[in-house]
Amino acid sequence: MSRDSRDRLDKLRFLLSTEQYEVLLAFEETPSLGELASRMGRDPSVISRALKSIAETALLLEKQGGKWRITPLGRQFNRLTRGFLKTQTKILDQGGVLRLTPALLPVLEKRSALLLLGTQHGFQDPIWGPRNNPEAEQIMEKLLAIWRKRRLPVVFCQHLSPKKGSPLREGTRGSSFLPSLSPKKGEKVVQKSHNSAFIESRLQECLTEDSIRNLILVGFTTNHCVDATTRSAFDLGYNVFILSDAVVTFDRVGPDGKTYTADVLHSTALASLHQEYATILESEAFLNYLSQEP
Repeated sequence: MSRDSRDRLDKLRFLLSTEQYEVLLAFEETPSLGELASRMGRDPSVISRALKSIAETALLLEKQGGKWRITPLGRQFNRLTRGFLKTQTKILDQGGVLRLTPALLPVLEKRSALLLLGTQHGFQDPIWGPRNNPEAEQIMEKLLAIWRKRRLPVVFCQHLSPKKGSPLREGTRGSSFLPSLSPKKGEKVVQKSHNSAFIESRLQECLTEDSIRNLILVGFTTNHCVDATTRSAFDLGYNVFILSDAVVTFDRVGPDGKTYTADVLHSTALASLHQEYATILESEAFLNYLSQEP
């Protein structure tokens, strides 16, 4: 596909309706207006209007000798659509459990960065209360080791709280990194004081320097820094992937006085992000993929 064609497809996004997608796919196989209308069980005038609307949206169809024909770009567009539908069907056939396929994974190259949020002593403080994912740190260690072995970009986000008494107060032991999840020489460290790692920090600058487009997020905490950073990243055009068992949160008391468990907060936060702001993955399959990918 030419660069011009790719640019055109990038601009299309989801400008076509579901009906228009169906018509365009069917038209490639049945270019006769009458036969197409019969095949789809629609009035020919409805099909004609749909073809005209598609042609006005992009150069997917054109008229020659008074008849519609599909363009090379239209054929390329249909191939992409069929691929998407095939992947979508596989996901649905898996009973709603997201399994890894090449179409769902970040391209493992220097455009993908591992972003570790708050891997600091302060989040080990008992002041936070009960937490979920007790094995999260070990998972992060495995992921970091494989990431380093493959020489892919790593960014550590260090939360430095300005609040007195905070376990993450700047200058205290709590603000320092855990020994097993701390940066090595040459790895980037971004300091922040807001939940979103992009606010008043150098994060976007660091990612731009390395032409990063994909972010794999792990760390603390699911419904605060992970959530806020993910939403900011999405709005800035990054593709975000979160390992569900490598992010952690804690119990919290709501405005109604009820205690909401870490598991509940974790699950609802990820549910809100999934397929809207990020793709949520499980670590086992992702680590296997990392180990096997050349």
